[in-house]
Amino acid sequence: MRLGLIIAIGMALFAGTFAMAQDVRTERVQFQAGTSGASINGSLTGYQSVHYLLGARAGQRMVVEMSTSNPSTYFNIYAPGDQPGASTAMYIAATNGLRFDGVLPRDGDYLVQVFLNRNAARRDETTTYTLNVSIPGNAPAPDFADGMAGGPDFWEVTGLTGSLNIRATPSTNGRILIGLLRGTVVRNLGCQMSEGRRWCQVQQLGGGVTGWAAGEYLREAAPPSAVAPPPANTANVMRVTGVPANDVLNVRSGPGTGNRIVGALGNGDGVRVLGCQDVGSSRWCEIEMMTDMRERGWVNSAFLR
Repeated sequence: MRLGLIIAIGMALFAGTFAMAQDVRTERVQFQAGTSGASINGSLTGYQSVHYLLGARAGQRMVVEMSTSNPSTYFNIYAPGDQPGASTAMYIAATNGLRFDGVLPRDGDYLVQVFLNRNAARRDETTTYTLNVSIPGNAPAPDFADGMAGGPDFWEVTGLTGSLNIRATPSTNGRILIGLLRGTVVRNLGCQMSEGRRWCQVQQLGGGVTGWAAGEYLREAAPPSAVAPPPANTANVMRVTGVPANDVLNVRSGPGTGNRIVGALGNGDGVRVLGCQDVGSSRWCEIEMMTDMRERGWVNSAFLR
């Protein structure tokens, strides 16, 4: 009797797990003739998820944004050939927000996975959502890292909402050395093809970190000497100083070293200070970078003058 009960429980658990794993619906997104986007309404309950497939070409710009009735609803975007559970998503809305706007790295079917976060799925919660997907046009090809030989002396980070990972090797498996905010200018040390995409070796200005970045997130930048410095007497404008040689000032998502690093600054970089607060024995300031994108983050005020 006991053996039969154990077997029955085991089969029930297996069936539940199998059903959970199989509760995925796949739909292909098609744009109406003469349009460059589509709006999709849907709903989910518990562990249900939907995989939306969208064919696109390398160099095209794609925008994905979602509104939802349940704040635990998110989406991930996977590059062609990558799959949930087997690969790392190229965009994770849970950490970067419910809007993606970026340049696509290669040709093929992109997968947008919509799902309820585990805490809500376990409670069998329900959500309704509207997913807007568009490919408004090609990115300006001449401005981007689209060649292996030569190229400009400097690149600017562009085409993403979070930070750009700088890796030790030209591979998505390479160790992450640092993240650079959109608008950061770096020195170009040359590009090469690896894993079907273009990687460029870059170096932070002033002899900082050297590593590899995905070329689709880089565009030609003016030499630093040609960039106008922040006005010396502008209110709340300060410069980074006192950072040791061959090091950088980490920009964090919040005040304190316990927050994740979202970018880096070097000596001489100008920032606009938005406000400061004490965290323990240190003082931290929210800053805005002096770029067109006006990226924000937090730094230790000891390195601002």
